[in-house]
Amino acid sequence: SRDLITMGSSGINAEYGDIHVEINPEDLDITYTTARGPGGQFVNRIRSKCLMKHKPSGFETSSQVHRIAEQNMRECLKKIHHMLMRQELDLRLSQSEQSKKKQALHGDRSDKMRTYNFKADKIIDHRYKVSASGIIPYFSDPETFLSFHKEVSLAWQLQELSQLIEEL
Repeated sequence: SRDLITMGSSGINAEYGDIHVEINPEDLDITYTTARGPGGQFVNRIRSKCLMKHKPSGFETSSQVHRIAEQNMRECLKKIHHMLMRQELDLRLSQSEQSKKKQALHGDRSDKMRTYNFKADKIIDHRYKVSASGIIPYFSDPETFLSFHKEVSLAWQLQELSQLIEEL
């Protein structure tokens, strides 16, 4: 039997909820021009091609798929919306990657997070240097479990605050 259990490092998958992007009509620069390509005289004469620029992000797109300017404008709006949502998703993913890099060091056994030593009747959280005695109550008594996790949470908060102070 094994008397010592060590929890190794593990990544955390962040779940992304719905990404909502609002587009203010005042942020859009919309221009209509004549289209090019097949379609004969109608395409060359009518201003149905839509050029759209989202000023805050600098994203630009155009559409001449439809023969009606309003439909092309809707198509451009969909494209801009998709670009903004993609930008927001990329931002969230990069923040998640930074968070993962902070959590996992090397991914090997030396990066242990918590040790449950049954012989010594001790629990040690290696990340925040918190230890407690009494493994059986830790697993059976909710109060003991919560008190240890409160200590770990406080140690984490202190570490985060000290890092913020160092950055200032």
